[in-house]
Amino acid sequence: MEDKYLNKTLTGFYVGAFNHIKECTDASWKLNTELLPHLELINQNPYIKTLFSKGFEQHNTKLSFLEFAYFKSVEDKLECTVFPKLREEFECISITKKAPIEHKFKVKDEHLKYIFSKDYLNLWHYHIELDSDNKAEHNRFWSVVSELLS
Repeated sequence: MEDKYLNKTLTGFYVGAFNHIKECTDASWKLNTELLPHLELINQNPYIKTLFSKGFEQHNTKLSFLEFAYFKSVEDKLECTVFPKLREEFECISITKKAPIEHKFKVKDEHLKYIFSKDYLNLWHYHIELDSDNKAEHNRFWSVVSELLS
């Protein structure tokens, strides 16, 4: 499979997507304001850009998750340093590497035009998910994740 990773050329697109989604009012896609400081911190890392996120009790679930794109140059650090630390910190965590995929959705809202671009997920990315009934554990998850990825 062709190597499709975040790079300097694509970074602007994902920065634009993040800035655009901050203005979205659609309840299904609106950013969780509690997560915004964590997402902004992660997006300050020039080698990582957030794609999707959900916080505890958002959409009535007990899951928190983050999907993010990354430069190939940080993949080893993620795999060998960051992810092992997350697995040590949290019992109910899953981390999945996701292959590039073109998706075909219709844009419902101007603020979603980036997310519904066929190329939005057409690069390697990771999905990190915490499954817990404990809100404090979710708060800690976001603090640790944002610290490790920033």
